[in-house]
Amino acid sequence: MARLPPLKKLHPGNITLEKLTRLFNQFFNDIIYSLNRRLTVSENMDGEIRVIELDGNFPVTFTWTRPSPPTAIWPAKIERSDKTATALSAGFVVEWKYENGRVSIINTPGLTSSSSDKYKLTLISLVG
Repeated sequence: MARLPPLKKLHPGNITLEKLTRLFNQFFNDIIYSLNRRLTVSENMDGEIRVIELDGNFPVTFTWTRPSPPTAIWPAKIERSDKTATALSAGFVVEWKYENGRVSIINTPGLTSSSSDKYKLTLISLVG
């Protein structure tokens, strides 16, 4: 997993061309490594990835762990968890609200939501 390098600024002082070259080489190597298909969403975004269970009962509520409220929540992956092989036949969205440090999934229009249909839903939530 990769993160962008933490180097923010150079401090003047006893910097030689050799030290400066070494710093720049390390910085550029870290950038290239990070951006060459190794930059991970979970380590480099302000938000979270969360898996919730849906069983037709709404709202589904969870605690938001970031200091700022979410600005977007998207479904990333959905799986049937009731051991049926029924595939989704249409797209769906996630209706949600944020209040007092909690996110509530209010509804999932387009997704069958009866008590006999059980899903495991992976959500990507971002802070703006």
